[in-house]
Amino acid sequence: MADRAVQVASAEGGTVMTFHNADVAGDKFVYATDVCIVVRNNHTAAQTVTVNVPPNATSVLDRTKGALSKQSIVLSVPASGQAVIPPLPVIFRNTTDGNKVSLTYSAVTALSVAFVKVK
Repeated sequence: MADRAVQVASAEGGTVMTFHNADVAGDKFVYATDVCIVVRNNHTAAQTVTVNVPPNATSVLDRTKGALSKQSIVLSVPASGQAVIPPLPVIFRNTTDGNKVSLTYSAVTALSVAFVKVK
C-alpha cells in the first residue's frame, strides 16, 4: 500500500491538485477531519473505490441503540468520471497504523487519486 501526502488548498487562492496513480495494493493517508478524497477515472469502464473501516474499529457504541456496525464506503466511479468523498468520520482512522485511512480499488487502470484539505 502506498502512503500518500495530503495536499493543502488555500481557501482564498485554491490549488492545482497533484493526482497519484492508484496503487494496485491500495493507498493510505494520515487521517484529519478536513481531508477530501478526489478520484479521477480515465478508464472506459467504471471502477470501484473502497474506503476501508479498519479491523480495530468495526463497531460504534450508541447510547440508545447499543453497538452499531460501521460499513466501509464503496463508491463506483463512472467511466471517464470523477468523484469526491467528503471528510470522513473518525472511525475510519486506523489507530494501529499511524492513524491512517486505507483505500482499495477494484482495478487501477487509468485511476488516480488526490487527498486535499482546505485551509
